[in-house]
Amino acid sequence: MLVKIRKRTILSVICTLVLSASLLSAGAAQADPFERTASGWINPTNVDVNGNGRTISVITTYGKGAFGTSVSNSTTEVNDPDPTQRFCSPPSPTNVVIRLPLLARSTVTRFHNGDLLFATLDLDPLVSSALCVDISNQTTLSEVHMVITGGTGKFAGATGTLLITTNGTQLHFEDGLNVHSGITEFTEGEIFLNHYDDDDNDD
Repeated sequence: MLVKIRKRTILSVICTLVLSASLLSAGAAQADPFERTASGWINPTNVDVNGNGRTISVITTYGKGAFGTSVSNSTTEVNDPDPTQRFCSPPSPTNVVIRLPLLARSTVTRFHNGDLLFATLDLDPLVSSALCVDISNQTTLSEVHMVITGGTGKFAGATGTLLITTNGTQLHFEDGLNVHSGITEFTEGEIFLNHYDDDDNDD
C-alpha cells in the first residue's frame, strides 16, 4: 500500500512539473502584436561609418502605437541602384523610379516611460528591404524588415520581427541634392517579451 502511495505521489509530482513546464513554455512563446504609426523626417549626411564609401542617413519619427507614444531615431545605409525593382513601381516615360537596397539600419525607439527598444536590419536573404525613389515626382517609398534585438525596461531581452513601410516627400534641396524629406511610416509585426505590465500601455 505504501509503495502504491509513493508511486502515485511521484506520478503526481511528475505531472505537475510537466504541466508547469508546458505553461511556462507557452507563456514564453506568447507574441504581442506590435504596431506604430509615426511621422518625421530623413536627412542624408556625409558620414561614412562603415568605411565603404557610402554615407548614412538619419531618420527621426514621432508616433504612437500598441505601447504608447514614442520617438524613434535610426541610421540607414543604402546600396547601388538595383534594376529588379521588386516592390517599386516600374519606370515609365513619365515616372522614373530607382530602387536602392538597404545595406544597414539600426533603430532605437524611446517610449513615454523611458523604456528603449532596439532593432536592426533583417539580413535574411529571403526578405527584401529597399528604398524606392520616384525621381519624377520627388517621392519615396520604402519597405524595411527589422529584427528586434532587445531593449531596456519591459523590452529587456525582447525579440521579434517588424516591417516598416514609409512614404516620403522630398522637401528641401541644396545644389540640386535632396537634403530633407518629410516621411510618414507604419510599423507592424510581433514582439516577444520576457515580462509585461499592462500599466505600461498608458500614455
